[in-house]
Amino acid sequence: MAERTFIIMVYSSILIMMLMLAVPVIFKSKKTYVDRTYLTACMLSIGWFLTENFVFTVEDIVWAKFLYLFKYCFIAFLVSAAFYLVMGYFRIQNRIPVFIKIVLLVIPGSISFLAISDRFFHMFFKKLMISIDGEMFEVVYTPGIGSIIMNLYIDLILLVILIVTIKNTRRLERSYKGIGRILYGALLIYVLGILVRINVLGKNGIDMDVNIITIFLCNVLFNIFIYSSGRADYLGIWRRETFDFFQSPILISNKDEIIVEANQAAINLFDKINIPITNRESRDIRRDIYKCQNAEIRTLKNEDNKVVSRDLYLIKGKFPIVYEIKEHEFDKGGRKGSYIVFSEVTRNRLFIERLKDLAGIDPLTKLMNRHGYEKTLKKIDCKENLPLSVIFGDVNGLKKVNDFWGHTIGDRLLIEVAEIIKCSVSNDAVVSRIGGDEFVVLLANCTKENAKEQVEKIMKKISSKEKAEYKISVAFGVATKEHPDENINILLKKADDRMYSNKRLRGH
Repeated sequence: MAERTFIIMVYSSILIMMLMLAVPVIFKSKKTYVDRTYLTACMLSIGWFLTENFVFTVEDIVWAKFLYLFKYCFIAFLVSAAFYLVMGYFRIQNRIPVFIKIVLLVIPGSISFLAISDRFFHMFFKKLMISIDGEMFEVVYTPGIGSIIMNLYIDLILLVILIVTIKNTRRLERSYKGIGRILYGALLIYVLGILVRINVLGKNGIDMDVNIITIFLCNVLFNIFIYSSGRADYLGIWRRETFDFFQSPILISNKDEIIVEANQAAINLFDKINIPITNRESRDIRRDIYKCQNAEIRTLKNEDNKVVSRDLYLIKGKFPIVYEIKEHEFDKGGRKGSYIVFSEVTRNRLFIERLKDLAGIDPLTKLMNRHGYEKTLKKIDCKENLPLSVIFGDVNGLKKVNDFWGHTIGDRLLIEVAEIIKCSVSNDAVVSRIGGDEFVVLLANCTKENAKEQVEKIMKKISSKEKAEYKISVAFGVATKEHPDENINILLKKADDRMYSNKRLRGH
């Protein structure tokens, strides 16, 4: 038996204080994940306390039974909210598997259904009796399947919370061990509340749910936790907005290379590729990037083949988005770790890629240069392209033209020769300018006879060109590789020798 007035006064006082705890969070302009989860837990607690208060207020036993059962709907979902709250404290909420999220929704929903429908099916309590006699109030019940499931669910979630707290507290820096201590204190208060109810209130006939008091005390601790600097926030809450202001994604790792913090830009970046980052080792994140289909890490090397930069490429549409990864170590106030900054360098990297492409192009004639020619030669020298013919060409009298008419006219001569050669050979031919006045044509699947025909075609077009300033004259040499075991370098030497033989025959 319990005195209703005393219990109503206690519950009302706790309800008012709970509202006082919730109000600052309600009016907070920018709510974090933890703020929203904490507010949800507060609202569920207030719903529970309010329902419990009504149980002792109403005079109708039918309504008292309904409200007494209805409070378990709030309690069931409050347990799930507490789990999400703790995961949020350690910033690992993104690592909760989908099936766990389903369980955290289905079980409280099932408990709520059993509690509300207990009046008809008697599955939550096998027996529930409430007696009201003036100021005296008494509840007698026999546990049913619903109450057993709820108690097991509460115990299981509390055990998981304890394991998560122990595991993650070990990873925190010394200055932030208080996070775990606060959670340990909340769990201890809850356990002590159960012991007090069984050994003190129960033996003295006081039917008051002391869990309301313990949950309120836990909320007080959590409220202190949220508005203190100990909420696993390595920059402090007062610096958070400044941290999020930076447009470049930034990760912060501790001395064990575990990511402990990320600004909003970093969260958005890794959300795009569905990779969780907080409370994970940096090498695990790199491994996930290598597995990712729309992201990859590339290295930029200098002429000495030394790595000068590591870049994160996000493959999106025609052009990727590129971030240069830079790591800066710090050792301040006994805290060691590093900042990992992702600087957006898309234009710079695309320009470098473009320069690499242009490195194989002769800027004057727009034909392939020696670098591009040598790369192409390696690719084209294979069995599938036999017979492989090579045409070497050398412009006669270029030095005289440059000396007499100037380099502008000499450049025009080279451009005209390039255009004639390109227009005269087959479409799949590879035409290159490998020196000042030297041209090479690579012809895959082309016989010696066919190659000579193409040289004759070039010569006819050259003969038809008449210039007042100069006469176009080019010497050619042809060689063909017909067997796979022939050395391509010997073939090139033959073509080069034949070209110079023709040059000497013409008196150049």
